[in-house]
Amino acid sequence: MIERLPETRMKWKYQQIIPNSGTSSKPIFLYYRNPVAAVRSLLDRPALAPYMNFVPERQWKDQAMGQRRYSEILTGDWAWETQVRC
Repeated sequence: MIERLPETRMKWKYQQIIPNSGTSSKPIFLYYRNPVAAVRSLLDRPALAPYMNFVPERQWKDQAMGQRRYSEILTGDWAWETQVRC
């Protein structure tokens, strides 16, 4: 499946995995990319800008704001606490 992904500036790296126990009928490889380069590649794509959010927000399940909704990391308390500390 990796071969079908579109070409990017980032190159795939791989490393053979040798299990500590058991055997495998085929070699096992771990495919990966540099995570910093991956994030940089995403941030460099203007088409993705409308879908990126870096600001914490509180979401509510109802208009009375009686119960919070947590849908991703920026809706949680951690994001708010981290912003206050910085």
